[in-house]
Amino acid sequence: MNYKIGQIVKSMDFPTRVDCYMVGVIESIDETYQTLALKTLQIVSQGEKIEVNEGDQFQTHYSPDMFEDMYEAPRLQIMGIMQEMIYVPPVDGKPGAIVEVTA
Repeated sequence: MNYKIGQIVKSMDFPTRVDCYMVGVIESIDETYQTLALKTLQIVSQGEKIEVNEGDQFQTHYSPDMFEDMYEAPRLQIMGIMQEMIYVPPVDGKPGAIVEVTA
């Protein structure tokens, strides 16, 4: 997979579950350790959205040799690039959302 800074990536926590994941924007790529550093946009645990604070970040490996990547659904999924999507922050207790920009 060819990752680029600015891409929005969904990182699944478990290989067979779709209700636990994090979504973030790639801020840096470390090719030596095959890791991505991402600005956190969304966290979902057991189907429930968790509050994200401004400045939250996470890292994930992108090596295709990890056990999670041997299943049909890839552990990392590119959702788009930041220029095509907008993050709407939480308002009045409602969770934030990622919205695709359309012309």
